[in-house]
Amino acid sequence: RLRWLHMPKTGTSFISTLWSYATSNSDRYIDLSINSFVCSNFDENTAYNMYDFALMKRYPWEIYGAPIMIPPKKSKSSSSASSPSPVQEDMHLGLVGGTQHTPLAPNFKDQQYTSSRHYQKIRPKLQNYRGSELFDRNVTVAAFFRQPEERIVSAFYDGRHSSGFPNKIREELVRSMSATKTKSRGCVIDGRVYHNSLMCFARFPGIAGCMSRMLTGETCADG
Repeated sequence: RLRWLHMPKTGTSFISTLWSYATSNSDRYIDLSINSFVCSNFDENTAYNMYDFALMKRYPWEIYGAPIMIPPKKSKSSSSASSPSPVQEDMHLGLVGGTQHTPLAPNFKDQQYTSSRHYQKIRPKLQNYRGSELFDRNVTVAAFFRQPEERIVSAFYDGRHSSGFPNKIREELVRSMSATKTKSRGCVIDGRVYHNSLMCFARFPGIAGCMSRMLTGETCADG
């Protein structure tokens, strides 16, 4: 069973490999040249490049056979040891219903981790998990990693991508970056003033550390 841990700005087009494998056969090949902005919403601060949604919109899995990527539920009448185990409704497979940025569940059996201050702090955010994909569900996880600074720059130029922030903090981020246009004010973070919107975005609390957080059950942007 495959779980794609999709960290923002680390290769959304990987979905083309998965979709091509799942939907192509000897008589049919899919066209991977897609307008990635076809599913985007535009405003002053966002212009999302959503290749995965555009590809799935053109080739929906209900029609093109992509459900074969997702293991079927085990039949009640089946007793074969080789039959796939049931897919739990609360299990984040990454390819069930989309390709969004679902974090990897941590190992709740690790007592050193569950007794840490950090775990106690973020425990409410982890209440929807019912076990680790790696340690409890025997799922193979695939992920791409990117130089953190490069990932942040890419996120800035892709609609100020901040997956995980609630609307209130997202609005605060946008206001802070807008303040960089005002010479007398600027973007103030931890007592320092930034007049560059990219620097303001990179230094905004919760933006850095995305990939590390997603490996331990937290969202990319820490709100």
